[in-house]
Amino acid sequence: MRFGVSLGTVTATLLMLARPALAQEVDYGGLEALFGAPVTTSATGSPQLASQAPADMQIITSDDIRRSGASNIADILNFVAGIDVRQDGTLSDDVSIRGFSQSLNPRLLVLINGREVYVEDYGYVAWQALPVQLPEIRQIEIVRGPASALFGFNATSGVINIITYDPLHDDTNVASLGLGSDGTLEGSLITTAQVANQAGLRISLGGLRTNEYREDSQASTQGYTEPRPHEGNFNLDGRFVPRPGMVVSAEITDSSADSYNPSFYAPSIEIYRTRSYKLGFTDDTRYGLFSLKFYINRNDQNSNDFLVQHYNLANQVSVLQANDLLRFADVHAVRIGFEYRDSRAWGSAYGGTASSKDYAANLMWSWQITPEISLTNAARIDHLVFSLVANPVPINPYTIADYNRATVTATSYNSGLVFQPTTQDRIRLLAGRGAQAPSLIEEDYQHESQAGPFDLLLAGSPDLKASTLDNYEVDYDRDLPAWQASASFALYYQIDRDFLLSPINIAPQFSDGSLAAISRNFGNATAFGGEFGIHGAQESGWRWNLSYALFTAHEHLSVPPSSIPFDFADATPTSEIDFGLGYGMGRLEADLQGKWQSQYADYNTNSEKAFYPVEVRNFTSLNARIGYAVTPALTLAVVGRELTAPRIDETAGLPVDRRVLFTATYGF
Repeated sequence: MRFGVSLGTVTATLLMLARPALAQEVDYGGLEALFGAPVTTSATGSPQLASQAPADMQIITSDDIRRSGASNIADILNFVAGIDVRQDGTLSDDVSIRGFSQSLNPRLLVLINGREVYVEDYGYVAWQALPVQLPEIRQIEIVRGPASALFGFNATSGVINIITYDPLHDDTNVASLGLGSDGTLEGSLITTAQVANQAGLRISLGGLRTNEYREDSQASTQGYTEPRPHEGNFNLDGRFVPRPGMVVSAEITDSSADSYNPSFYAPSIEIYRTRSYKLGFTDDTRYGLFSLKFYINRNDQNSNDFLVQHYNLANQVSVLQANDLLRFADVHAVRIGFEYRDSRAWGSAYGGTASSKDYAANLMWSWQITPEISLTNAARIDHLVFSLVANPVPINPYTIADYNRATVTATSYNSGLVFQPTTQDRIRLLAGRGAQAPSLIEEDYQHESQAGPFDLLLAGSPDLKASTLDNYEVDYDRDLPAWQASASFALYYQIDRDFLLSPINIAPQFSDGSLAAISRNFGNATAFGGEFGIHGAQESGWRWNLSYALFTAHEHLSVPPSSIPFDFADATPTSEIDFGLGYGMGRLEADLQGKWQSQYADYNTNSEKAFYPVEVRNFTSLNARIGYAVTPALTLAVVGRELTAPRIDETAGLPVDRRVLFTATYGF
């Protein structure tokens, strides 16, 4: 841990050393070694210490990931202040930042190396199908608060940006294997080939299988018959340097997952197949650092639940992004960007093809006013045009022509003033607006089925507006050299407008002799909260952390409460305490992570009742890992999860089982 580094000194040195300066072309390892702390490029395109970025950013390092003993990214995020993780099993998670937690949370943007992994048809993140292995992750960057203007559309309440090792600069070769309770088997293999300073290629693959849903489990009573939920994925990531200052990149991923998911309209078995193809180009020219990125995401999903029975859907998103980063007089940086996005969804769930086109432009200006003060302003505008090719549904009050006339325009902004009065203190004043676009399900979906003697309509609405979140925040960080520690404090007030509710998460109402659930904007809310944390790492080998998160909200509904199946304002715990203690010396490592959270409101659906309220009582989670390096290359470890009880009800869905896992990791 490094203390006493001024904002001006760090900024000047980073700008001088890091060219080109966009994410994944920076030598993160070299800059991190120089400053003794992780470096990010995500917020402005230029490298910065996370504490000096114009956002409330926290970085989880590769060492944090390794010592957590986690099997997936949601396990890691579960112990971060301000993040609410809803776990219903090994391969069923929902993650939200700063409140209004819900199943299929649509308010969080997740990126892997700058590529969106947000599923745009339903508008959520399929955490069980992320194509990345934990040992290939350099860092996970967490932004609390809206960041649409900095990161892109749908970064409404926050951003999770996953940065993997760069095959140009990092020679990553590791194999891992884990065996554990509930018949769990997991493993991964990562290898890198390099031509010094010219080219690099990393190949990774891995997967997990478990047997946690036994015949006597709650999953079995709700219709889950697949005995071994599983996931597997493959990733190929390459970089090529045709000449100094120019980098060409390519990435191919393929992942699949089969899991029980209680988060949809009805509990269901979900089978995913996701693929992506990405090409990137950066060139450090006399007109600035120009970057071009094109990628395609494809998601195929099959669902089987006890209400709708079986249906399938597919979603393909094609994205083209162009950015130019220019610097003036060593104190100004300007980034100009344009984006085109084409999203299409089809399958039996739609009865046709739904699509949207997004035309977006963004502008960011960062100004180093003095060595101690910097100001960053960013703005973005998105214009979406929706269309639907399908047969009309007679009981749907909207026509196909209504759907084809739908458009949504939304603006977002971010402004951050960073002030470092001393080498140990940093103050951030932040304001921002995040914008959430209606998903294709919310906008263009239409499905007719039977619910007993009644016709049941699930339909999108072409009258929807984008949902927005305005956030006003003050942050304070202080280094504590005497304790070899640092403390952070964040206090925020947010205003949410035009919350979106999809037809799969709304209680059907009687209309003209049939049941109908139609998407809508259902109201506004205000929220107040904050996070306080302190963490340290001593030369003696001890490391520790303690944090507290507060969230309170008041909702103002514009629709009858009977239409909303959950208590939205109380869907997030009011209080959460996260803590950790670790020791590492020589070959031995021992780490403990814990979380206590207060009660909150949830809902459930089964074969007898739909959308009935459930109070989830306060609980404590406790995870532990003990690792021993048998040789410099081979590490053996034992991991225990949910150690406070054999089974914990963390949501209204399935309980989470206690698990023990034995792992072996070999670097070569």
